[in-house]
Amino acid sequence: MEFRTLLSICMTIILVILSIVTHASTDLNYKTLTFEKRLISLYDIASKLGKKLSIPDSILCELNVGSQRYFSSYYFKSNFGINFPNILVTRSGIKLAKLKDKVFRKVHQALAARFSNIRNLATFEVNLNVNWNKIVPKNLNFDVKLISQNKTGFISANLIGNDYGHSVNIPFGILVRASFKVPTATRNIRKGEKISYKITTASIPYATARLLASENELNSMVAATSIPKGAKIYKSYLEFPYHFDKGSIIKVTFKSGNVEVEVPATVVSQNGPNIRVRFQNRVYSAKIVDGKAVIQNG
Repeated sequence: MEFRTLLSICMTIILVILSIVTHASTDLNYKTLTFEKRLISLYDIASKLGKKLSIPDSILCELNVGSQRYFSSYYFKSNFGINFPNILVTRSGIKLAKLKDKVFRKVHQALAARFSNIRNLATFEVNLNVNWNKIVPKNLNFDVKLISQNKTGFISANLIGNDYGHSVNIPFGILVRASFKVPTATRNIRKGEKISYKITTASIPYATARLLASENELNSMVAATSIPKGAKIYKSYLEFPYHFDKGSIIKVTFKSGNVEVEVPATVVSQNGPNIRVRFQNRVYSAKIVDGKAVIQNG
């Protein structure tokens, strides 16, 4: 009895081993199906095989680009009762280099938004430190998010995308070389004179560029000090041409449509063309226009 039992166990083990070997040798033959999508269903495979199914669809796997998943014919038969061959499912992608133009366009858009308030910016060029060989989904939708910037102009950034509901995050670096508008005097300018200038562009530190006068300031202000010919013109070299001392009495024009009324008022404070005056115990905000304080719709 014991011998028969032992023999039965041995035969079972041998049959299992033979079954595994048989499946393994059979599994060497498989059909490769390649998809662009992330979630692969039973119906996706059936469609590739040119087969129609009468059973409910089922999600079989979720694949990142460049990855693969093997399904044996035994798997399809035992789980769904269908006769499919051995299948190797793969997901295709493209190198990020294929999207280079789009990446640069997104980077320029992000930088333009960040630099919109930078004084005297003329142009900027960028070099990207990106792994262009990285495999990404073919139809990847993405944006560029700027993270931080150091003093040398290097900006850390992320390429943030969506892969069928799955987030994609690719860090990279941006080296920015900016050129700024540099105003220089075209003659020797004395204190109180209007500014004669020309604009050139140069790659200078932003810390310097932000101190230079803007074209609007150059056209609306006068020299606060002597400026030699060829010198860079900084905002601190300029002053507003009309200045009224606090407490002084000036004439203020109240304008409402075509009606203008001129009255005396007391200066409370002034900041360039913006001036605050008091008239009949009430403070008004006015604007200096051609040397006169004007209150619109007062």
